Amino acid sequence: MFGAVEQNGDDNFKLILSSIKSSLESKNYVAALGMALTIPDICGNLEYPNKRTGDRYKSWYINYVECEESKISYNKYTNEEEYPEIIPNCDAETVYKLRCSFLHAGQVSSEYLANKLKKESKKINFEFVLIIPNEAGHSFNTGQISEDDINGSGKKKLELVINVEELCQLLIEKGAKFHEENSSLFSEFTSLSMLENEY
Repeated sequence: MFGAVEQNGDDNFKLILSSIKSSLESKNYVAALGMALTIPDICGNLEYPNKRTGDRYKSWYINYVECEESKISYNKYTNEEEYPEIIPNCDAETVYKLRCSFLHAGQVSSEYLANKLKKESKKINFEFVLIIPNEAGHSFNTGQISEDDINGSGKKKLELVINVEELCQLLIEKGAKFHEENSSLFSEFTSLSMLENEY
């Protein structure tokens, strides 16, 4: 099951976490990110079964990953220039929108950031960027790049850069901790029980 991942009697959620780790190890970042973005779906469904999909996803993320909502703040430099920054980098709504656009449309959209932070969007051009390690294994950490817009619009350009490995590892870590602390919720989690390797 899941290629290199062995069936070992653990519940299905541990198999999902193992398959994400295997995908990261084999540099299959698309598969790793796609599966990692479902961790809040799975855990949220078990924790909040009566909520709608988006609400339970975001509720779980807020309670177990990051509770703050992203907002714009400005850093002032010695030359009196102000540059925008989103704090924190990824809130529940941002990760949920990434999940929706990535899983349902196979893309990453910057439009969401402009809509979310619309008061600021008249002054800022937002870009959402996913990065993976280069051939030498190096990559930037999750963060932001803020600079003057080269198109002469008078706006600042703000890139929200998400390191795919870091996001996957964060979701694996939080999902594993939730699983450990709420093992009874997973006792009947059999979503993958039809994937048999005995035929």
